[in-house]
Parts: sequence; structure tokens; C-alpha cells
Amino acid sequence: MRAFVQNLALFASLSSAVAMAALAEDLEDPGLEQLAVESYVNNFRVGVEEATRRVRLQDRAAGIEDRIEALLGEQFAGVWFDHDDRGRIKIGITRAAVPRSGEVQRIVAEFGLGDDAQLVSVRHTVAELDRSKRAIREFLLDMMRIGHVDLGYDTRSNQVIVTTLALLPSYEEARIRALAGKIEITIRRVDTPTLGGELVSCTIGTCDPPLRGGRALDRCTGGFIARHRVNTSHLLMLTAGHCLMPGYDVPWYAKNENLTDLMIGPSYGYVFGLGSDAGAIFIDPIRWWYSPTPVAKVVVESSLFTTYNPNYKIQHDSTSTIGKIVCYSGSITKTKCGVISALGVDYYIDGALFLNMGEMTLPSCPGLGDSGSPIYKINRGYGLLVSRHSWSDGQVDKCLGRYQGIRGAENQLNVDILLSP
Repeated sequence: MRAFVQNLALFASLSSAVAMAALAEDLEDPGLEQLAVESYVNNFRVGVEEATRRVRLQDRAAGIEDRIEALLGEQFAGVWFDHDDRGRIKIGITRAAVPRSGEVQRIVAEFGLGDDAQLVSVRHTVAELDRSKRAIREFLLDMMRIGHVDLGYDTRSNQVIVTTLALLPSYEEARIRALAGKIEITIRRVDTPTLGGELVSCTIGTCDPPLRGGRALDRCTGGFIARHRVNTSHLLMLTAGHCLMPGYDVPWYAKNENLTDLMIGPSYGYVFGLGSDAGAIFIDPIRWWYSPTPVAKVVVESSLFTTYNPNYKIQHDSTSTIGKIVCYSGSITKTKCGVISALGVDYYIDGALFLNMGEMTLPSCPGLGDSGSPIYKINRGYGLLVSRHSWSDGQVDKCLGRYQGIRGAENQLNVDILLSP
């Protein structure tokens, strides 16, 4: 009898996992999923059928990184998708975290991942990688300021990534070589005159209320709708912080479908150059955009694969995972998808220091007007697009989009993004 009850419980658990997996795979907008698959094919040179399977696996696993980080705490060593191993999800486990491996496996089972997930032994936790990166930043800060070095980390390689120019002055080259032998550091060389990149700002677009993210403003692109944590009656439109810098702190407008500029409200606050790049626009209750109430949705712009969908729900905020395909909606380049290629990225642009940004490899560079674009996938908000940088690895020209993580933006601005039921 006991064996029967145990088998019944196991069957119920497996059935629940299968149902969860099927539900996750059916949640995504079909056109956006097709665009994500195209991005996967272009990035990793696999067939459409295999790319579709891998992207659906990523959809199924959405949110697992938060669960595992909450379980492991300081011993969290990252989660990544391994494109050299059939797109499987890998979960870093340090020696200190081994006793909790069974609990991690139970989370894997809850997500219905089965053999598509694997626990991998690693040396460094994410916290340790971040500490190493900060020490390197102090050592190379002068080179960062002049665009000769960027920093980040890669959970897949379990290393800090030091990106630097292919050609450096001899005295700078000596400093880079001093780091090259350290076990937790990878040196990445790029053929470009500077690593600074460009901030992305300024353009137009149309959409009637209710106000939502992923749409053009009179300057930049609106990201997500948020509510202030203290002044809870205040609804806000998030965008890039550099869009709201002094000189841009005038009222903000957006065009309706009759091409009429209508005021949203004034700038509410921003952070820029103190490690972050995020800002908020006050949605004034006496203005046209306040009613009907702004919604937790973004606009999926039309593309070769996607149809115009102004009602794409945002149901969670989320941390980022190396190797994950994510998309953004920008007022200039519309909806594009790319792959998250680095986390914890530190760099300088125009004398301003940015810390712990995300980085995504894109098929083409965002336009000057895409700043603030929401980054999202499988109904989760991941961040706000803030800058672009084109470079070459000596064989292929690439474009990197850098973004402010959404949770960092929420904490810096003391807001929470609205979430759809």
C-alpha cells in the first residue's frame, strides 16, 4: 500500500511538471517566438527545428534561476544555457553547495526539465566572481575611463571577462598580461578603436491609451509601467536614465494614433553614471494618458515574423541568464531578439561609469531612439536598453546591446513594475 501511495504521488508530481512545461511553452506570442528562433538560428547555426526546441526549453525554464538563488544564497554559482550541449540548462554547484544538490534537483523536477538540466561542479560563486571583478576594476579603472577596458563575468566559463582592445600601448599591455595567468579571468580582444559605445536616444511613434511600455516617446522609448513603493498612487513610465538628464527634464509627450502629441507628465527622477542608467516619468493624473489606467504590457512591434501586438503581458520581473534569448521593442528598430552574452558588465561612456549591466549580442545595432526599450521574453521583464557598441572579433562584425537590469532599476528608483494577472 505504501509503495502504491508513493507511486501515485510520484505520478502526480510528474503530471504536474509535464502540465507546467506544456503551459510555459504555450504562453509565448507565436510571432515573437518565431523571431526568437530566427535569432537562435543566426547565433548558433543550428536548424530551425532544433532552435525551436531549444528556445521552448528556455521558456520552460524561465524563473528557475530565482528559485535556485533563493535556495543557495551566497553559494549560488549561476545558471546558463549551454549551446554546445544541445542548449541544455546548466546549474553551477560549488563544493559547499553539494549537500543541497537534492533540493536543487527537486526544483529542476518542478520545472519539468528532466535530462535537459544538469548540475555542474564549479569553483567560484557569482558573489566571488563579482568580488574579483570589482578588484580588477580598481586596478584598471583608468583604462576603463578612456574606453580601453570593459569588465563582466560569464557563469558558463565561471570566469571574469576582461574585454580590451586588440592593440594597446605597451604599458597598458603589460597590465593586461599581468592578469592573463589568473585562473578566474579570461582576456577577450576586440578590434575597435574604443569600447565606450554610444548611448541610444530620441525618436517618435503612435499608440492610443492605455499607456504601456515598448512604445516611442518624444525622446527615447518607454520601457515598463511602474508604481512608486512609497508614493503608491504615483504611476510611472520607466526609461533610460540618460534620457532624463538635465536639459531633458521637461514634460514628456507621446503621440496617439491621430499623430497628436499629448503630454504624459514631467520627469520624476533618474540615476545615471553612478553605476546605473534608469529613469522614471510621472504619469500625470490630470493628463490624457492616465485614463484608462496604464497597463503592465509592452508593444511587440511588427517585423518579418511578428504582427503588431500592443497587449503583450508582463507578468514577472526577472534576473538574467547567460545564453538566454531575449527580445526588445524599440521605437527605431522595432522588435529584435538577441542572446544574453555577459552579466555584471562594467564600462565607461562619455565619462560616466556603469556597473553590473547586462549585455546581449544582436543581429544589428539598436537605433538612436531605442534607449529605454523594454527587454523581455516569456512574459518576463529583464531590463531597459541603454547603449550599443559595435565591434569585431577579427572574423565577424558584431553589435552588443547593453541594458540596465530591471531589478536594479526598481531598487535604484524605489519602484516596482506593474505585473499583469
